[in-house]
Amino acid sequence: MIIGMIIIVFVIIKEFFYKPEENFNKLILPKSIKIPDKSKLETINFNKDTVSMIVTLKDGTQQIILLDIENGIEKSRKYVAINNQK
Repeated sequence: MIIGMIIIVFVIIKEFFYKPEENFNKLILPKSIKIPDKSKLETINFNKDTVSMIVTLKDGTQQIILLDIENGIEKSRKYVAINNQK
């Protein structure tokens, strides 16, 4: 019975007096991974710290989008045009 009362008191203190948002920094969410309008995603590749995508644009050209990610936060984004020669 004493242990039950201690648990109830602990839960009440935790719920009303402990505010976890005061103890941690604000969470910064990365931008959404978006591809250009009216384009088609051909491939996507996830590595440890990078995401690479090949997209076909509405004019038929292709583009590589490279995203560098560190701890869940996007650090850089690069666009590379692909020159398809026949």
